[in-house]
Amino acid sequence: MENISVLTDFPESEFQQYYKKIAENILGDYTIYSGGNYIYISNNKNRTIRFTSQNFDLKNFQAEQLLYWLEVIRKKYPSF
Repeated sequence: MENISVLTDFPESEFQQYYKKIAENILGDYTIYSGGNYIYISNNKNRTIRFTSQNFDLKNFQAEQLLYWLEVIRKKYPSF
């Protein structure tokens, strides 16, 4: 995970044509979007983490990858 940002106004802060929803209700609380070089993970508290990930391939996306990302995010941002 690189270039991590916390967004409090997503999706209003991003142009809709630049991202798309790829999964929702993950683990009951998270929605995942992709757009350009970014991956967005939104929670049910209207917080979104935006980041880049090397070699991200939407076609081969695995649940383990999401769990890893959430683990890293929770270490950096415990209230997420």
